[in-house]
Amino acid sequence: MFYCVLVKLLVDDRSGQYRIFPKRLRDAADRMAAALALPGPTTVSLVFCSVRTLAQLGKRHFGKGRTTDVIAFPTGFEGLDGMLGEIWIAPDTVARNGLRFGKGFNAELLFVFAHGLLHLLGKDDDTEARRNAMFRRQEKLLDACRSDGGALPIAIARKAGRRC
Repeated sequence: MFYCVLVKLLVDDRSGQYRIFPKRLRDAADRMAAALALPGPTTVSLVFCSVRTLAQLGKRHFGKGRTTDVIAFPTGFEGLDGMLGEIWIAPDTVARNGLRFGKGFNAELLFVFAHGLLHLLGKDDDTEARRNAMFRRQEKLLDACRSDGGALPIAIARKAGRRC
């Protein structure tokens, strides 16, 4: 199956602990964009950072300094290059949650990326009903990412000497 490039994904690994596979991430993002029927080319900035950095961002921008796996900053408009905004992800938290929920690292990473993407599109998870609806949407986006054999693409891995 062919997917045209719908998402220009700008990847910045500030965590320094992970090997990034930008093409695989872009492929997953393109599949999600197609499933969401996003109009035209879209740009998303994706930043991998430490748990501490994400907590500091949460406190500064949302008044919540607790540990989280993802924060999204929508532009509020599709400006230059259809820029939707930035998604900040803490891979260490993603790895921990992947084990905790039995999904594995890559599935959890794509689940969290989908969560951030939905936030960029204005979806909210501030109530239990909205959170459950968002989780259902995320699962549908993960389904769109699965290859013909049902496997999710490997998006990112720990650098040598570290375990996921």
